[in-house]
Amino acid sequence: MRLRGRLVGNTLVQFVNPALRVGLGIVLTAALSRYLGVAGYGEYALVFAYVATFNGIFNNWGLSTICLREISQHPEARAQVLTSTAALQALVAGGSYGLLLAGLPLLNYPPTVNWSIALYGLSVLLTPLDILALPFQADLRLAQLVAPAMFGALLNFLFSMAVISLNGPLFALVGAALAALALQYLWVTVLSIRSVPATARPAVAHWKPLVRDAWPLGLATIVTTGLQQAPVLLLSLFSLEAVGLFNAASRIPQQLLMIPLALQASVFPVLSRTWTTDRARFRTLLNQLVEGTLLLVVPVVVLAIGLAEPIMRLLFSAQFAGAVKPFALMIVVFGLLCPGILVGEALIAAGLQRVNLVILSASTPVLAVLLLVLVPARGAAGAALALALCYSGILAALMSAAHRRLGTDRIVQAVARAVLAAVLGVSTLALAPLPEKVLSATIGATVALTTIALLSPAAPRELLMLLRALPRPRRAR
Repeated sequence: MRLRGRLVGNTLVQFVNPALRVGLGIVLTAALSRYLGVAGYGEYALVFAYVATFNGIFNNWGLSTICLREISQHPEARAQVLTSTAALQALVAGGSYGLLLAGLPLLNYPPTVNWSIALYGLSVLLTPLDILALPFQADLRLAQLVAPAMFGALLNFLFSMAVISLNGPLFALVGAALAALALQYLWVTVLSIRSVPATARPAVAHWKPLVRDAWPLGLATIVTTGLQQAPVLLLSLFSLEAVGLFNAASRIPQQLLMIPLALQASVFPVLSRTWTTDRARFRTLLNQLVEGTLLLVVPVVVLAIGLAEPIMRLLFSAQFAGAVKPFALMIVVFGLLCPGILVGEALIAAGLQRVNLVILSASTPVLAVLLLVLVPARGAAGAALALALCYSGILAALMSAAHRRLGTDRIVQAVARAVLAAVLGVSTLALAPLPEKVLSATIGATVALTTIALLSPAAPRELLMLLRALPRPRRAR
């Protein structure tokens, strides 16, 4: 019972910070969109998209994932692996920031956007500190990082609202976000240093195996970053207003993605261990993880599609009416990403990161063509539609890879049931529209939930039994 309590607590606590961020993010987004307007909100979104692009392409080379796997499987070498990886990440981060600055003169962005990008780009230099915090994830002690994360979210909200109340410029808003992030990192670093012996020193000898195992993840991250940021960067070449609409549409789906990412943070170390010690347990855990997640996600997707218009009107005001269709499509993208993230992490835990790379690399030209065809004619809605089509193909490829390489079959059936349930739920919205949006959306979500429950009576049980299926974690040393 003590073990189960620890596992339940470690997983459930990961939802505390996402819940806070979603709540504060909704209020802050409403304030920012009204304060900046459509074009100004587009500039604000462009700053973070540009930095995220360089962070993903040049800075995030999968070192943290490989380091997490190594310290989970070989805790006796933890200290030296951590310091060696952090030192290598520091070199990568410095080069990434230099490239970020070098790319600005090549683009025709307004000066205020360029200066804001240069300021927030400093956040790239903080990424080595993420490596030092990995023991909390490896030992299922992520509860200790909740307070710093909540502190950072609250500071970002308070600092940003202060800038808005003082009628501050874009540069000040970006500075507020950077200051909050830096203070959060400071707190986490103080906690992390306690778990790393003072005598631990980085060893260059670790760099070669780290790079050898991480490069497929790095290339996969480049492709993933392109998939995520290409719509915003392409839209910025046509219209900053379109960027504002697309960012408004994707805001809530991005917040909701914190849920599968929080679950993945607890499950990935366990998947890594069970792949090497108990393959049957690995498959059982993955099946339960996907089936339980879909049971929750599909009704949420249908409900959000039914409430797309009132949500956009309430959150962003009438001037963002053009974000309704993109929002509905981005919610579909969220639904596709949830099982895709979990299956992708399972492939990485099994050492099959090259499979991820092949799938994502093959999808890149597909997305590029879709964006070039759909964005000029449809703007933000075209970008969202391109993402929905592309991620549908990615999910199908991941399911096929999991079936063939991991020996799973239930997750393919679970995704098929989820797609059918979502289609029936959305069809209910379209075929039997009601004047009251909330009632209509609720009926559609209920239809989707009932369909999954009837087609897979085990799904609710899988959700409840998921945490019990997790094996005993290793205690921190």
